Amino acid sequence: AADLDSVASEVRGRGRRVLAIVGDVNDLTLLAQVVEQTMQAFGRIDFVINNAGGSRSRPALRTRVEELEHSFH
Repeated sequence: AADLDSVASEVRGRGRRVLAIVGDVNDLTLLAQVVEQTMQAFGRIDFVINNAGGSRSRPALRTRVEELEHSFH
């Protein structure tokens, strides 16, 4: 969390808005909260980048939850 706060402060220092959330990407409840908080803070989501684990070669909207969960194991 401290590292995340440090990076968020640096981003803000460059005049940008940032929403920093600590959590486990395997927690689907948290992911729903992240979407909600993001929408409240920014009004939209333009893109999502999964950098937490491997993934399959398939468009995100066609990926089943089970396939996504598998990429984090």
